[in-house]
Amino acid sequence: MLDLNGRTLLCAGNKITEKHLTIFRTWGVSEVTIESSDPCADDQEPELLPQNIAPELLQRLENELESYFQFATADHAVTRELRHYLIMKRARAALQAR
Repeated sequence: MLDLNGRTLLCAGNKITEKHLTIFRTWGVSEVTIESSDPCADDQEPELLPQNIAPELLQRLENELESYFQFATADHAVTRELRHYLIMKRARAALQAR
């Protein structure tokens, strides 16, 4: 990642730390696009839900999220991925709370 003058702010392959975020804010960086060097990155399988999740819990979580996505295009890749992520996150939280 380079600034407008060509100065390196972050080298490829480095993990972004809090120090990097501070530097980015200092130099006025408000957003970045991260590109994968893995040609198969877009074709990766989505992370699976925990195996011990009850079907009733899964249905309840899906119902809870329905209102969040009522105006979204259901078959859009981003919508599907976000919905899947939220269900996974809530499922894990519910299982840990037991």
